[in-house]
Amino acid sequence: ITISFLSAGLLGLAAGIGIIFFFFLGTTTGAWLIAGFGLKVKISAYAMPMLVFGIILIFQKSRSLKGVGYILAGLGFLFLGIHHMKEGFDAFKDTIDLTKFAVAGYPGVFLFAFLGIVATVIMQSSHATLVIIITALAAQQITYENALALAIGANIGTTITAILGALSANVQGKRLAGAHLIFNVV
Repeated sequence: ITISFLSAGLLGLAAGIGIIFFFFLGTTTGAWLIAGFGLKVKISAYAMPMLVFGIILIFQKSRSLKGVGYILAGLGFLFLGIHHMKEGFDAFKDTIDLTKFAVAGYPGVFLFAFLGIVATVIMQSSHATLVIIITALAAQQITYENALALAIGANIGTTITAILGALSANVQGKRLAGAHLIFNVV
């Protein structure tokens, strides 16, 4: 979206880079919140009240109350989704052992980084990929080394969308996609 706004002349390159960098900050903060809060606390207990109050507030006439309602509903769905992913990986623990597919050393790093790229391109969200990686790691379904490689792949994979969007963009859009790529690779 930022590349489109930049190509249309609605944003400058510096503003576009600022938006992209703050997007990365949000993704990182979300992953830390999920790793620190979402896996240690039973968040499903918070999900339902957030959803109920969020839905009630969405139907209010005040715009500010509607906004709070959308935020609460979104967080409720996020917490509920994390809970269900944790439960799913815990159920896999007895049936399927994903650690059998662990690959050590550089071949494993490259393989799992590639898998992280593919997963992010398919889901169009590095945040969703990181949530799955964190929950799989917490359920001990993947090794720490492979989880790190998947996370690196997820961060690189998010640049594919920007690069594809920049193919039809002007020079400024291509520069923004380049900044996006450089920031994620470095």
